Formats: sequence, structure tokens, C-alpha cells
Amino acid sequence: MYRRAGALLERLAPLCGTKHAIVQTSPQFLSQEGCDPPVVTSSDFPSQTIIREHGTRFRVRFEGGHKTGFFCDQRENRLRLAQFCEDKTVLDVCCYTGGFAVQAKKLGNAAEVTGVDLDEKPLELARENANLNQCRVRFVHADAFSYMREMGRNG
Repeated sequence: MYRRAGALLERLAPLCGTKHAIVQTSPQFLSQEGCDPPVVTSSDFPSQTIIREHGTRFRVRFEGGHKTGFFCDQRENRLRLAQFCEDKTVLDVCCYTGGFAVQAKKLGNAAEVTGVDLDEKPLELARENANLNQCRVRFVHADAFSYMREMGRNG
């Protein structure tokens, strides 16, 4: 499938109206499968962009990290979570770039949202995503499991 990505993207672009496309995978996969580097369909591919999900804006970066840092396959799960958040306190552990945390606040109208992640770099983007949507979300740089144990001790 990966070897045919370029041809598939050429056919999909006119149907989807995409201006740019990239297929990212791990260097380890590329090495094991003997594949070429990532497929990029344009030379002016941006390093980042802003996407909209259910009216909420998120900045995604295409360089480094886990894919774009925004797991598109979780779109409906973020929407579903938001339906349970009104006036609730929400803890998003392993929050990465804040997709669930921001949607809990923006769409779900949660009273208080805290996102926790061990990696500071994605947390910077999570804070930016909250700011893009004028959402007050607290992001904590910590090991999620240690953080939850501490929460349990503190009641």
C-alpha cells in the first residue's frame, strides 16, 4: 500500500480538493520494508496548518512527533466525550496536543479541564490549541500515572 501512496494521492486530490499531501511513517518501517522516504505531493508543503474539527480549531505540525500530533481517527470520540462534560471536571491523561482536553472545554462546556503529558513539546502545542479557541485549560508537564497517584493521595 505504501508503495502505491503517490498514485493513490494523485487520484484522491481532485476528489477531496487537497492542495498538499504527505504520507508519514516511521524510519524503522521504511528500513524494514525497503521503502522510499515519505511521499510528498508538492514542493511547497507547509510545516504546519490549522484544521477545524466540529468548529474547533487545532494547529497541526507535520514535522516530527507522532504523525501530525493530532489523531484524526479520534474525531468522533472527542465529540462523544464532549457530550458528557457540561459543568464537569475533566482530566485528560497522556493528552499530547490537547485534542480531548480542548474539545471537553470548547464543545462540552466542562467546568474545569486539566491535561497531563510527559512530553513538554506537545504540551506547548496543546496550550496553543486551547488559546486558539479561547479555552481555559490547565496543562501539566508530568508523568500521568504519578500525577494520578498524587491526586489520589491528595483526595
